[in-house]
Amino acid sequence: MDRPVVLAALRDSAASLAVRFPYMRVVLKRGVFWHYLEERRGPFPLEADLGVPCARFPAVRRDPEVIRIFARGNRIAVEFSHIVTDGVGGRRFFAVLLEDYLARVDGRREGSDRLVAPPDDRTRTAETEFAYRRFYAPDLPRPPRLSRAWHQPGVRLRGTDYRVTTLVYSLSEIRGRASRAGVNVTEYIIAHHLVALQAAAMEARSPRRRRRGLAPRRPIRILVPVDLRALEGSSTVRNFFVFVMVELDVRLGTYEFAEITQKVHHQLRTELDLRSLRRHVTRNVRPERNALVRLIPVRIKDIILRAAHRRSGEAANTTSFSNLMALPVPEAVARHVRHVAFVPLPSAVTGVNATLFSVGDAISLTFGSKLADAAIERRVAQGLAAAGIRGRVITNWGVQR
Repeated sequence: MDRPVVLAALRDSAASLAVRFPYMRVVLKRGVFWHYLEERRGPFPLEADLGVPCARFPAVRRDPEVIRIFARGNRIAVEFSHIVTDGVGGRRFFAVLLEDYLARVDGRREGSDRLVAPPDDRTRTAETEFAYRRFYAPDLPRPPRLSRAWHQPGVRLRGTDYRVTTLVYSLSEIRGRASRAGVNVTEYIIAHHLVALQAAAMEARSPRRRRRGLAPRRPIRILVPVDLRALEGSSTVRNFFVFVMVELDVRLGTYEFAEITQKVHHQLRTELDLRSLRRHVTRNVRPERNALVRLIPVRIKDIILRAAHRRSGEAANTTSFSNLMALPVPEAVARHVRHVAFVPLPSAVTGVNATLFSVGDAISLTFGSKLADAAIERRVAQGLAAAGIRGRVITNWGVQR
């Protein structure tokens, strides 16, 4: 924000949002066959921001919170478990929080009362819909199974250590450069990310493969989440997304930036076909409709799902890239926000993941990394600088500039 956080106003907003979003004021419970969410009374927890994002709860803590609000200095942060919502649902919650908070700080209580009014039955039904079930089509084929992707080697940070690096740029400047390249902002940034990953993959080859001029053994893939709400006409706040993959197969040879931008553009245009996306919806719902799966105790389910996630989840992609687009707040709110960042979930498998988020003309490219080496972040920043795009670096790992 452009001013220090007023804790009393933020605490009042945390209490009001529990009234506006009662179905998100929940804790995680373990049943016999499934985990489940149980509504809890009282405000969302407000905690001091200790600068360690996405840290695990202590193992001894029962009924863990799935949404937490943090404050420190002039920063407001909210952490969401993917159990309760996705990035777009979290963005909606966060926007209401900021608007209500600033209304209280500025003494505009009538605006605050409008924002945090309890949802009526129709609104609550629409916002709590499990939309995957509505659009489940059992006869659709499964998406193709993907091979393992290339993963960046290197030392991983230990424990809760997590390097977050945010590069703040001018949105209009990046949009102009992307337009000249014939792509949109998402495609343009993904292309720069692929250039950096391609260079890292070529450097990471074994001495034998370098001597023989051989490429890495596996393709580079970036997982890109796709919000289904607008495509399917849903206003749910629950998870409602699928993902597509952008692939660069360096076994075929290395690619120049202009070639990569066109590959990204056409791959995304092909993948973002609603008929194709619905296959992923069917895959997400099918296991819960399986009678055998329903009868497996939850403790065994947890073990199976962790193994499946390692084998066919993160193993298939090199990294992930999420674009939350613009923070949906009025100009009166946006002018008090210096920048907004979306921190991805830590992953020791993929190492470094990236996101985009903007407010006003400030767009933030954020990297969350469990790698000790920040080579990918540096390469992307250098690639953008070479294109004439310079910004500001903010990190929890060293000096800000």
